Amino acid sequence: MSMMNGARLAVAAQALGIAEAAYDEAARYAAKRTQFGTAIRDIPAVYRMLLTMRGEIEATRALLYEAGQWVDRKRAWERRLEESGEDALRPKIKQAERLLGVLTPLVKFYATEMGNRVCYQAMQVHGGTGYMREFNVERHFRDMRVTSIYEGTSQMQVVAATGGLLGHELDELFKAWQEADVEGELQPLRERLIAATAQFNLCVDPPAGQRGRGAGRLLCGGHGGSSGAAGQCLAAAAGRPA
Repeated sequence: MSMMNGARLAVAAQALGIAEAAYDEAARYAAKRTQFGTAIRDIPAVYRMLLTMRGEIEATRALLYEAGQWVDRKRAWERRLEESGEDALRPKIKQAERLLGVLTPLVKFYATEMGNRVCYQAMQVHGGTGYMREFNVERHFRDMRVTSIYEGTSQMQVVAATGGLLGHELDELFKAWQEADVEGELQPLRERLIAATAQFNLCVDPPAGQRGRGAGRLLCGGHGGSSGAAGQCLAAAAGRPA
């Protein structure tokens, strides 16, 4: 399982890197390409696309770092346990294993789906020229597509994460983020996290009168289900302090 989790994180990092490259190509092109007497990046519709791409990339980076630091903690605790035999480390290792069992498929799902959206938008910024091989964005678009397929399709990542999500494996993590000492511009992010967590809990444990498949879809906002709500919770926490 640890090998599979490592592969999922590696693919998530690959998707993040390709998305970053595609965004950079789109940003450079939008700054140089003029239309109606102005750079196309100054056109509101294009500017919103670039802003959305940048925001999704940074949210994914934060999620990937969160999963990565739990991998590092688990390995450090395992080494200490092997060297010292300190039994107090065993619950921490188990906690890390539980979190990674949910975080890794979620991050793989979110990063690769995000990357496909970003590459699509980057090609859209380029217009027809982005479809030609003379521009790097065409290659990024092709390279990105496989990331949501190999090492487990996006649909399989949802299946892998569902048990842990329904079992409230991330509750402890969400609670720690909500109780973090933040101020200034991070305060609204914490409020969004609290609201998203409440929405997620409604999906997992709906009131008795709203239980059932239809209520779950309604509360979770469509086909994404509980994993989609969990992704919103995690993305809302992207700006939290370390």
